Amino acid sequence: MKNLNELFQLMISDNPLVMCAQDPDQWSTDLPTFGGKEPVCTLGVWSWDETRLIVGTCNNDLEIVRRKDTA
Repeated sequence: MKNLNELFQLMISDNPLVMCAQDPDQWSTDLPTFGGKEPVCTLGVWSWDETRLIVGTCNNDLEIVRRKDTA
């Protein structure tokens, strides 16, 4: 994965590249990040770059939001 957009597309398609090896029904907690500081609160945050976050609980409600929208 080269960027947040590519990871997001894999996540919403339930691609095995982002699934947890121990539990194939869950995403890996070791997903890549693409720059920027780690958010203060990572509850519901799966990955980020300098300006955006992937947030949600499952592939049906995932979205990419601007960091300032989550403050």
